Amino acid sequence: MKFLMALEAYQKYINEYLEEMNFSSSNEHLLYLNEAIDYSLLSNGKRIRPAMNIVFYEIFGGNREDIIEFSAAIELIHTYSLIHDDLPAMDDDILRRNRATCHIKYNEATAILAGDALLNQAYETMFSYLEKNFSLSTLKACQYLAKASGKYGMIIGQVADMELKRENQSVNDLIFTNKNKTGALIKASIVTPALMTNQPQELISGLEKYADSIGMAFQLKDDLLEYAGDEFTLGKSIDSDERNNKKTYIRYMGYEKTEKELEKLAKKSMTILKEIGIEHDLIYEMTEFIFNRKH
Repeated sequence: MKFLMALEAYQKYINEYLEEMNFSSSNEHLLYLNEAIDYSLLSNGKRIRPAMNIVFYEIFGGNREDIIEFSAAIELIHTYSLIHDDLPAMDDDILRRNRATCHIKYNEATAILAGDALLNQAYETMFSYLEKNFSLSTLKACQYLAKASGKYGMIIGQVADMELKRENQSVNDLIFTNKNKTGALIKASIVTPALMTNQPQELISGLEKYADSIGMAFQLKDDLLEYAGDEFTLGKSIDSDERNNKKTYIRYMGYEKTEKELEKLAKKSMTILKEIGIEHDLIYEMTEFIFNRKH
């Protein structure tokens, strides 16, 4: 696939930028914290969210060099969320990106502080981008990302995720959880380039619908992979939902129905792209990759 080759190039570009951010410090009080930050951030992440951010910006006429700082902020937010999601108080996972989770490698307090530092670094990075590219449209994009990462997005999704342990939770509760915990940052990654480049509201609304489908598909695919896969291939724990008695799509619908739902979302996503006039081959291949990924 053309996108797989492109993704490798985007990953390399994003990783080089993250490495150049250089969280290291000669301050003895920061050395240990920075080591934990680098351990989590510079691990073998897929970088799907910042890659999507750059791809959409490019198809709207922008250059990757102009958005990489904003895209890096997205990855910082994503990494912070993974560190906190893995904590004993949350999912209590021991494996992430084919290595020990941050709190296992270091300790729980360090993992919490590393996540806090990454989130704050994300906003420092975003403000730096805004200072260099200030306009009403870039301000709206930054606000969109901040909201997606906060209590009206990822965080309310995490709260709802913790509630999935309760017996009275329905599939609608699961959909709400994943729309926010998983989908909000994916949506921000896709929609913000359209805001930055002053695309018409009709297209932005269409992208939001497309992103909702992609976000839902991401979690459906995760559930399918965790059900049928192994920790080595996926690079993360596959039994945390069962250990924590959390509901998944497979527990509600079964494996085959979950697969069929994923197929419906794939068709819906492609239809939305055509309806809003996006005909870039790379976007279609990226969409297929998300639905057909192996890990």
